[in-house]
Amino acid sequence: RGAPSPDVVLVSDLLHHVPPSERESLLRDVRALAGDRPLQLVVKDVAPGGLRARLGVLADRYVSGDRGVELLTPDAACELVRRVFPELQPTATPLLERDAPNYCLVFAAPSGRVE
Repeated sequence: RGAPSPDVVLVSDLLHHVPPSERESLLRDVRALAGDRPLQLVVKDVAPGGLRARLGVLADRYVSGDRGVELLTPDAACELVRRVFPELQPTATPLLERDAPNYCLVFAAPSGRVE
């Protein structure tokens, strides 16, 4: 018997470090981890555009050495998650308005939050 399946998975400031061609595979691994249980997925990342986002990309590339960093918009993140978790509905939090370019999306089954 394996480890218990999670109720919630947080993917924080990670997707922009994963090559676009591998992002769907990463989420498929998350789906496999959850098994048949309902899952709530929280995606926090950075939207492209603006000085803060550009400075963050430059820091990732030239300070941390991640030359492949590529930001994705909240819409692109929703599309990505929908391909792997079509049953989950996205809800945006107010983070983008409060602290742009940061955003946070919560994906849950239409019945509501995982308890």
